[in-house]
Amino acid sequence: MASFATQTLFILFFTLFSTFFITINGEFSSQSPITSTNRMAKMTRLHFYFHDIVDGKNPTAMKIIRPPNNSVGSFGTTFMVDDPLTESPEPNSKLVGRAQGIYALASQHDAGLLMVMNFAFSEGIYNGSALSILECSFSHGQGNANSRR
Repeated sequence: MASFATQTLFILFFTLFSTFFITINGEFSSQSPITSTNRMAKMTRLHFYFHDIVDGKNPTAMKIIRPPNNSVGSFGTTFMVDDPLTESPEPNSKLVGRAQGIYALASQHDAGLLMVMNFAFSEGIYNGSALSILECSFSHGQGNANSRR
């Protein structure tokens, strides 16, 4: 019987090594079991494309808040979105859901984005399901170091 450390190293190696050889084959989702020493878990990989269209005849993202003229950069600019999620990169490909929510430029000094989004799925086994995401990403060090004191 292999030791716990050997089993753990094997699982870690297999997981890391196998990710280099995974092919999605254009599937919207796939599932595979993950075995551990304590329980059986299920991993789901969702593969879709997010189309954020900000201009043209049918925009899917709309600026709802503009900062005042005396504000710093674009800080405070906020968009409301209802974006299509598709099975392939082409905007007219099969619709698998919608991304609905807001995103805003949330930093006065760095590149910062706050995103609150629901991915509402309308296809396959996830039809009627939603995935909610709260993301806050900042790129520190882009601005003047003295501006943050």
